Amino acid sequence: MKRFYKGMAIFAFLFYASFSFAQNLNLDSLQTVREEFYFEIALSSPKQLFELNQLVSIDQVKGNRCIAYANPGQFLTLLEAGYKPVLLLPPSFENMEQPMRGIEDLRQINDWDFYPTYAAYEAMMMEFQANYPTLCSIHEIGTLSSGRKLIAARINNGNPVGKPEFFYTSSMHGDEITGYILMLRLIDHLLGHYGTDPAITDLIDNLDIWINPLANPDGTYYGGNNTVNGSRRGNSNNVDLNRNYPDPEDGQHPDGNAWQPETVLFMNFASQRNFVMSANFHGGAEVANYPWDTWSRRHADDNWWIFVSREYADTIHVYSPSGYFTDLQNGITNGYDWYSISGGRQDYMNYYHQCREITMEISNTKLPPASQLPAFWNYNYRSLLNYMKQATYGFQGIITDSVTGEPILAKVEIIGHDLDNSFVYNTLPGGNFLRPAKSGTYNLTFSAEGYYPKTISSLSISDRQKVNLDVELVPGSVIADFTANTYEVAKGGQINFYDGSFGQNIVSWQWQFEGAVQQTSSSQNPTGITYLNAGTFDVQLTVTNTNGQSSTILKQDLINVTSMYVMTNGTFTTCEGTFFDPGGSNNDYGNNQDMIMTFIPDAEEALTKVEFIMFDLEAHSNCDYDWLKIYNGITTNAPLLGTWCGTNSPGTIIANNPDKGLTFHFHSDGSVTRSGWSASVSCFSTVSIDEKKSVAVSIYPNPAQTGSIQIQSEIFMTGLRLRDASGRILIERTINSQKFYQLQTDMLEKGAYIIEIETINGISTQKLIFN
Repeated sequence: MKRFYKGMAIFAFLFYASFSFAQNLNLDSLQTVREEFYFEIALSSPKQLFELNQLVSIDQVKGNRCIAYANPGQFLTLLEAGYKPVLLLPPSFENMEQPMRGIEDLRQINDWDFYPTYAAYEAMMMEFQANYPTLCSIHEIGTLSSGRKLIAARINNGNPVGKPEFFYTSSMHGDEITGYILMLRLIDHLLGHYGTDPAITDLIDNLDIWINPLANPDGTYYGGNNTVNGSRRGNSNNVDLNRNYPDPEDGQHPDGNAWQPETVLFMNFASQRNFVMSANFHGGAEVANYPWDTWSRRHADDNWWIFVSREYADTIHVYSPSGYFTDLQNGITNGYDWYSISGGRQDYMNYYHQCREITMEISNTKLPPASQLPAFWNYNYRSLLNYMKQATYGFQGIITDSVTGEPILAKVEIIGHDLDNSFVYNTLPGGNFLRPAKSGTYNLTFSAEGYYPKTISSLSISDRQKVNLDVELVPGSVIADFTANTYEVAKGGQINFYDGSFGQNIVSWQWQFEGAVQQTSSSQNPTGITYLNAGTFDVQLTVTNTNGQSSTILKQDLINVTSMYVMTNGTFTTCEGTFFDPGGSNNDYGNNQDMIMTFIPDAEEALTKVEFIMFDLEAHSNCDYDWLKIYNGITTNAPLLGTWCGTNSPGTIIANNPDKGLTFHFHSDGSVTRSGWSASVSCFSTVSIDEKKSVAVSIYPNPAQTGSIQIQSEIFMTGLRLRDASGRILIERTINSQKFYQLQTDMLEKGAYIIEIETINGISTQKLIFN
């Protein structure tokens, strides 16, 4: 009884609260009964979008409007948080009475202007196999508790071994089903044109194609097996499947739910295959959404993703009416730039399976009238084929044992390029690999346990090109290998090295570090190897086992020491370089970052000088969100010079303390990132011209009081600048070739200042004290 009354209380709360917002009793009742709420919320700030993303399932963001879904529990939490959602008509109710076809109507398919009943869907899939047994086989990914199945058609020329595996899947959101019909029609189109259409014949001959038209049958047929009217986004448990996958940033269960049956089945399916590329189809927008969704930093192959996405959208534009597939960046977008999600299938496939998967939003209307489906096919089918064709381009070949000639399982990595698991593996039994790549020149390393790694340098590739590269790896009983925590550091930075050698009873490790302060080590995992000078340097490791067998590996130009300083924890001694936020030169900084970095001059009689060229942090009137604090000293206990955020740049900062350094403390909160900053790091000389060239420049009185000071020089002066302790210019004057100048100082407060006096021979810098 307690459970009954609690359920009734929640029902009543939702009913009356939502009624007050929507003023539509039928809409309230409909969504309460369906246990899925579809609504709009006006956004007042970017922060609000981040908060909503933690509460509900965001569907799309348009300007300052957010459209989202919620189950009853999520909707109640939303109301209790003070939000006032406006209920909308669920998408699957916008075009009611969709024409459905059952099994008895399958022989009448001509224009594909209908939606199939569930039984007809299963029958259609089996008929593909029956009609084209040498090209198509139907596979059950799994059966749900409802009895509905996750089904995939496998299409190839009968010899799939060694072919790149490709995967299309649609409608994991059950009410977004344009792609459902397009995938069925694509299967039919591929099978029906094999042997007569050269482009399609080439795809089937060179790929192992898998197509799953319907990834959430319980959501699509929520209204019963004979209709798609009333379909809903979530599965039978009302869980958004595209928030339910393990996430690279937010862990195994980012939505707080257990993995759903559909999620588990698809994860197992992906583990059994070796998909090179894939796409999942959605509705509600018209855009190609490429990785990543979960974080702001770009995919290692971001340029390739833009190229492939642009090809998909641009091809559509040739064959569709004006205005179709033009959302965001004229039909393409980085996922995070649009809005961030956690637990998405796209990021899961890219990060955990090294599969290049994209999210295709192909219709603004989630469940369009069936009469419009042929038009969507005509707009998209060429792009669908082009995207599949991309899975045949790139570096590819077979990796084998040099002794036996047998294929071996190996990893393929582009040195200095891959990150966030963007490397690939080959597949057995054929040993084939395919590494998609944008046009350019790359160094590829091939590695496998029990084999010497092999690097092939300066490999060039063009767009839409196939570069064949068969590789033999040499086995060994002792094989030296190693990794490092980073391969690029700023001058003065430290690197930790980790032994990754293969073999038993290794007892000796001899390291050589070119260009490092400590040039040798006998530790298995040497740490804190410091590099003071810019350049590229080799690292060599020799390992020896108890039998006296040795192996040496030399990785040339492995370490790149630059004058680039990316915000991190640590102290750096330098008088040159460029200083960036944690995102580096190309990316935004991230969320939830907090780090402290100090610069100290590497020259005598010099002060650290940092001049900000660009500055952009999340804005707030009190800098409570993201901020940069600068301290006049080498710790955060030193005097605080200021706190900066937004586009209010710190300008030029010069140290004025006995330690001669500056300390920077950066903090970002849990949402909204910006491009950060770039700044030049240099040293401000405290050696005057008097000392350098025996040219006298006198300032008196010094120490001084308010009023004026007199400046006298043996040679002609051309100008002066007076700076405060933080390096800001307070006074700047032009002096027309005079040897005597009087400077008014009434506006100056007590303290220490730096005065720069320009002469025809250079600049004299001196301290000026006001008591």
